[in-house]
Amino acid sequence: MEKKRVLHFLFEILFMKFCWMYCLVFFLKSQLLLLFE
Repeated sequence: MEKKRVLHFLFEILFMKFCWMYCLVFFLKSQLLLLFE
């Protein structure tokens, strides 16, 4: 049971990191597009 909880916690952290990275990339892309317009 405890192991499952730790695994879930780790998964959540990874998911959050992935979301942040995706948002950052998206933001940078939009900024670059604005620069080149």
